[in-house]
Amino acid sequence: MAAMDASTWMNENMNEWLDEKTQQICILNLYLGLALLDVTDVIRPYPEVIECLHNMIMVNFYDGLIQLKGGQETQDAIYAFLNKYGMRCAGEIDGGC
Repeated sequence: MAAMDASTWMNENMNEWLDEKTQQICILNLYLGLALLDVTDVIRPYPEVIECLHNMIMVNFYDGLIQLKGGQETQDAIYAFLNKYGMRCAGEIDGGC
């Protein structure tokens, strides 16, 4: 009962505090952001992969990526994120929550 009361209280105050209507939206955004940071942690040590991402052309993107040092690790991290969260848009990931 205490958890239900706390959840109700949080939902009632989230709009005032964070301009969010429900705590679930804010929590999802937090997890999305943290998961995306995990992907960047995988990519960070590979400058060629970073360059590839900056100049990415969507046609055959993964074919070119996989040939780079760190490309397989990057592809695995991206696939893991997409398998868990699906396709997202930049506006969904809010670091303010």
